[in-house]
Amino acid sequence: MKTYNYQIRLRSDAEPACGLGNELLNGLVPRDMHGNLVIPASHLKGIMRENLAVMLARLLGPKGDTLVDFLFGRPGEGGDDGDNGKFHLSDAVAKTDKRVTITRTAINDAGTAKGGSLRTTEAIAAGTTLKGKLTL
Repeated sequence: MKTYNYQIRLRSDAEPACGLGNELLNGLVPRDMHGNLVIPASHLKGIMRENLAVMLARLLGPKGDTLVDFLFGRPGEGGDDGDNGKFHLSDAVAKTDKRVTITRTAINDAGTAKGGSLRTTEAIAAGTTLKGKLTL
């Protein structure tokens, strides 16, 4: 097994959402058990998988899907257990609490604020560096 350190430096604010299911909780930035800001590995792998799939589809056509499934794994279906991916990615963790709050509202057809649409969310601030590990 080989392990590589990786880091992500945000060029803009990031709103990864905690994924706990409701609008209030999804407006919070995920944290680890120490309170550090986190971008979950599943979020990062999903972004990586989606972008690689688009690139390989353009380059290889349908064969690109096979390579994406080989690298990232394939879910089981119809009694099949699926396949594990070829690498493990840890959560990306920031050792700082650089957060910002973002408040926005929806605009209606008249160009004014839509009633009841005002919401505030947390985001990880631009310039924050997050670190993790990739294991092959």
